[in-house]
Parts: sequence; C-alpha cells; structure tokens
Amino acid sequence: MSSIKLITQQVKEEVIAGISNSSTIYILISFAIKVGASLINPYLLGAVKRGAGI
Repeated sequence: MSSIKLITQQVKEEVIAGISNSSTIYILISFAIKVGASLINPYLLGAVKRGAGI
C-alpha cells in the first residue's frame, strides 16, 4: 500500500480514478449505502477483469 489519503471533495472521481489505475484495491469507509456501492460496482468489476485484487 503506497499511500492513504482522506478525500472529502469529488469523492466519486477520486475513487474511480484510483480503481482504474490500481492492481490491488482496499476501500476503508465508515458506512456504505446501496447507492454508493452501485456507483463503484462497474469499476470494481472492471478491475477484477484486469486481474486486480480487491
């Protein structure tokens, strides 16, 4: 794990960019709702297809 950062603005764009460029993905959140999970789901599936560990 190279870096950890707190993201408070443009969260969706930051998360999608990170998922798109990573070979291993860790997501730390305090809570998740269905809408948030559905927003990143297609990008996580793409990462899995690339062989990324999640």
